[in-house]
Amino acid sequence: MIRYRQGEGTGNGERTVATSADDDRPGGLIIFLNGTSSSGKSSIAGELLTILDEPYFHLPVDTFHAMRARREFPADRLPHILEQLRGARTAGR
Repeated sequence: MIRYRQGEGTGNGERTVATSADDDRPGGLIIFLNGTSSSGKSSIAGELLTILDEPYFHLPVDTFHAMRARREFPADRLPHILEQLRGARTAGR
């Protein structure tokens, strides 16, 4: 199970940090950039990659959607699917 807790403020507001219920290791940080087409989201993401200390990845929403299965799944299955992905990630350690 993945739990979410409020993290330390970043100077621009609070951040939510995902943690695993199975252990005390901190989870990852996801930064969402929202805006209209050509509003500079990709430019901001690129700049963030150069100034953030931790390793981060830029994943445009179109790329994310291209990775999805062609079949739709019910929203209530999302937690189970995310748990399966987490299990696959930890199995590769």
